[in-house]
Amino acid sequence: MSRRTLLSAAMLAALLSAPAASHAQNAATKQYVDVAIADPPKQDGLEITMKNGATFSLVDTRDVVGVTPNGSTLTVGLKFDGVATYRRRGHEWRTVLGINEALTKTPALEEPVKSADAFTIESTYLYFVRPWFGPFARLTLGTPLFRGFDVRPTDTTYSIARVAGTVDTVTSRRLTLTDPFRPLTLKETVGPFARPVSGDRFNLETRIGVGGLQTFADGQLILKDDTATTDRVEVQELRDVLQVGVEGSLEMWGSFSDKKISYKVGVGALIPAWNNDIPAAGESKKNPLQLTNLDIGAAISFKVVEWATLDYELKLVRQPQLTDQWQIRNGMMLTLGLGYSRKPPAPPEPAKPAKPAAEAAPAVATPAPAPAPK
Repeated sequence: MSRRTLLSAAMLAALLSAPAASHAQNAATKQYVDVAIADPPKQDGLEITMKNGATFSLVDTRDVVGVTPNGSTLTVGLKFDGVATYRRRGHEWRTVLGINEALTKTPALEEPVKSADAFTIESTYLYFVRPWFGPFARLTLGTPLFRGFDVRPTDTTYSIARVAGTVDTVTSRRLTLTDPFRPLTLKETVGPFARPVSGDRFNLETRIGVGGLQTFADGQLILKDDTATTDRVEVQELRDVLQVGVEGSLEMWGSFSDKKISYKVGVGALIPAWNNDIPAAGESKKNPLQLTNLDIGAAISFKVVEWATLDYELKLVRQPQLTDQWQIRNGMMLTLGLGYSRKPPAPPEPAKPAKPAAEAAPAVATPAPAPAPK
């Protein structure tokens, strides 16, 4: 075979092997990049995150056009958010606790009034039959902690429509609406869940199952003022709500920028198959879609410095069997405080296997002692 033939064969082999080598190198690079950007798996053990602090706002106005009366508006509050998650093999138990309290003093009223009062606790157990799927059980409790009032600057006539059909009239500057821990709402759900996406930056979890709802509100009051009547304020008495039906929810949460920005968005719905609704005189019984409960929430938190965060929260609740009005809580606050975080320790690294005997360093032969001189 001539030298030219050998050179041509070598060049052809190099051209054929170049794409394969390039493909292998790209695959190796892609695999490295995928592994590098992937979120590390969650470790077994107890993980705790807490954030607590105080909110404060002061606004003073004097002879400002369009703003009356003159004076200072002061708002002070306390806020606590905590999450405890325990993982053990395929089990996960997550508990979320939230407390938000605030008082506001305005120049229009002689006494401070509640501007926020919410206590919530949510505990969810999940068992991962697959890394992204399994059964769950969930319990949620929500209630105000303190007594609620409607406060007016002057004497006001309240027309209270009772559940029994009677109407009471009260004239006062201050009307008690709710007792401490009332209304108290409990929700229980059992069924399957799916978490197709999981990580530090983005989590997606959906749940559906059989749900129950109980709202203990007998004797509590809610404002239902009719703007057409100017001589009185309409008030409606509430009653307990009991429902059992199909409940579904979708939640997304995560954090990024080294956990300086965190967010959570969720929506839930309960369609009652059974309820204790009693229609008013002359009204027909409502169907399940008319009594469907909706719970929508969104929150985002910006960590300004180590001891201060800027938080925005939106909460919309629809309970048509309790009241036909949307319950809306919407606010932004600067929270001054400190947080606490505890993560389970990382598992120990596996021991490196011992080198086989063939790879062991060769033994150095010991020279034989020299013979003794004769």
